[in-house]
Amino acid sequence: MTSFLVLAEHNIEYNVYDKFMRQSPGLVKHLLAIDINKIKREEEASWKRANGLIAVSQEDKKVMEEKGFKPSVVSNGVNTDQFVFIQEATLLLAPIRVGGGTSYKVLESMSCGTPVVTMSLSAQAIGAKDGHDIMVGSTAAQLAEKTASLLNDSILYEKLSKNARVLIEKNYTWKKIAKNLEDVYKNLI
Repeated sequence: MTSFLVLAEHNIEYNVYDKFMRQSPGLVKHLLAIDINKIKREEEASWKRANGLIAVSQEDKKVMEEKGFKPSVVSNGVNTDQFVFIQEATLLLAPIRVGGGTSYKVLESMSCGTPVVTMSLSAQAIGAKDGHDIMVGSTAAQLAEKTASLLNDSILYEKLSKNARVLIEKNYTWKKIAKNLEDVYKNLI
């Protein structure tokens, strides 16, 4: 019997650490670079050993393709029962500067219809558009401005709440995720 190894990368770890390193001071940056190179070497070696490779974001897929791999993309979903407090919140302010993969906090909020104010990293990871599905700022002042405008404009608030929910229902339901994953496995057999 032939065995298949399918590797589902929930983050490209060396990219997460690289983003952190770029914000670090001089000497720390150089020390982190050494570790990042080790992580990168091991992570990419794991990709070579796999018969199938799954990325959870288009950004990670692009990195893998640039290295000569052909991954499938299966976003890793939303659990709408997990965070009751998000359903009761007026909005989610998530100033995420460094990370990888998919931001569950943001997806959970959007699935509940709770508008989100975040930075471009989170919005890009899930394909959300500023002013349409989500509010995006790059500085503390911009995040505060976006939050205030959302709280003071009920039409904008309702628009983001509805559009965010539509984005989740279109791309991040468990049914959609399971179907995408099933397709990947069928293609490997």
